[in-house]
Amino acid sequence: MNKKNLQGIFLGAFILILLIILVYAAETATLGSPLSNTNYTSAGTLNFSCNNVSMEGVINATLFYNISGGAINVSHNLTFLVNASANQSIFGNVSVNLTGLSDATTYNMTCFLDNDSAKVWSSSANITIDATAPNVSIFSTTVSRGNYSGIIIINTSVTDATIGVGHVYFNITNFSTGVQVNYTKAAATGTNDYNITVDTSKFTDGQYTITVWANDSLLGKSNSSNNFTANMNNSESINVTFDNTAPTATYTCSPSTVSSGDTVTCTCSPSDPTSGINESQTSTTTPTTSNTGLITETCNFVDNAGNSGSQTATYTVEMSGSGTSSSSGSSGSTTATATVSKTHSWSEITTDTVSKMENFKSDVGIKQIEIEVNNKAQNVKVVVTKYDSKPAKVTKEKTGDVYKYLQIATTNLNDKLSKATVTIQVEKTWASGKGLNKEDVSMFKFDETSEEWNELTTTYVSEDDTNYVYDVELTSFSYFTIAGKEKAEPVVEEEKSVAEKVKETGEQVAEKLKGKNLFKNVWFWVIVVIVLVLIGYGIKKNQ
Repeated sequence: MNKKNLQGIFLGAFILILLIILVYAAETATLGSPLSNTNYTSAGTLNFSCNNVSMEGVINATLFYNISGGAINVSHNLTFLVNASANQSIFGNVSVNLTGLSDATTYNMTCFLDNDSAKVWSSSANITIDATAPNVSIFSTTVSRGNYSGIIIINTSVTDATIGVGHVYFNITNFSTGVQVNYTKAAATGTNDYNITVDTSKFTDGQYTITVWANDSLLGKSNSSNNFTANMNNSESINVTFDNTAPTATYTCSPSTVSSGDTVTCTCSPSDPTSGINESQTSTTTPTTSNTGLITETCNFVDNAGNSGSQTATYTVEMSGSGTSSSSGSSGSTTATATVSKTHSWSEITTDTVSKMENFKSDVGIKQIEIEVNNKAQNVKVVVTKYDSKPAKVTKEKTGDVYKYLQIATTNLNDKLSKATVTIQVEKTWASGKGLNKEDVSMFKFDETSEEWNELTTTYVSEDDTNYVYDVELTSFSYFTIAGKEKAEPVVEEEKSVAEKVKETGEQVAEKLKGKNLFKNVWFWVIVVIVLVLIGYGIKKNQ
């Protein structure tokens, strides 16, 4: 074979090989589904389609996967498709079950076509398989069956090992009805921490269920029917109680009137219909009967949500027998007999009414008391006690003419009192016996801070055959007296001594006789005689 023929053979072989390469190069396939950067869960399915452009006689199409790179091992194939026709150009929309694939952020998917004479690999598509919902840990600042009031912060920790946490929501529903009352997106406060702030006062008191809703992140595109949104964790929830109402209580002391030294039992029964009472924070004072008069005790209590309340109860300590009691003075040398003259209670006093306390005994000195409030007052009690002398707790005696010593004590009224008008009456016989006119009588209030008796504005309003009647306006209660006003002492000019009178007379005479011959004047000798008589009288008086 000559050289020319050899060159022709080589040239022909080269052209044949080139044609074969071009033919194979023209036979391509593309992966129509899944799209690159989509996300799937193993609970769903993958729609697989592989598009063939020019290959003829394709008998199967296979989808290969590799968790870290290109598809190189047929043992990793997901499905094997057999042609329905000899020249099918699209092997597509075939459902592939993803069950069993482990979670990973990058799966390389490759389509393989086979016609027994050519093999074509498509371009790869990278997808994410995430079949695991985020992990939600236990709540860190709130506990199940806890009781809360005011503003609280609800914290939780959420993690996702594959593609990360997408969104975290707190869903609050009514425990009894299941109705959703709040759905709030949580703010990320750290790597895995999420929280919301809840003002419990915006909710009706009662029980609620708080559930965390957490799902995965969305990376790139997603398949609307098979994307990660199925990975929702809403299994973590707690039941809590919101309570912003203060508890109430009934507090009574028995007996309501007791003799000095006897036993009084005060019973406090707090209650709270929502969260219940924290028994460890309920406190009362120990009743005492060592002092006489109206005694006020206080019971303090707290519910399990931290709301506090208080209630007062009163009892009266008297001396045994006849409803009177003895109270020693500060020096211990005198005693005052106290008589509870009248007690009156109101379940409620409103701002638009004037409440009256009437029908006092004539020896009390009070005819009636009118009470007006600036805020609604409940369970109000007023006790008027009469003393026959200065009460023990009053440190200073009232000077002058005292008609009555009184104490007016109240319960659940002091901070709501607008004014009280006390109508007093004074017997005319007492006033006249003390030399007092009707305008000489006043009511005085004892100031425990300055320890002084202060005169109150006392207005005369009327009189009858027996009494003078006066009105006195008060803004608070304490110990009082009805007494005569302080009398001013008259100024008495001191009598001049006899010597001063003689001296003064002599000076007056000398002034009149100045410049005259005294010895020739008759009046001179008359005056001398008078002076001598006065001197003699003065000496005799002083002996």
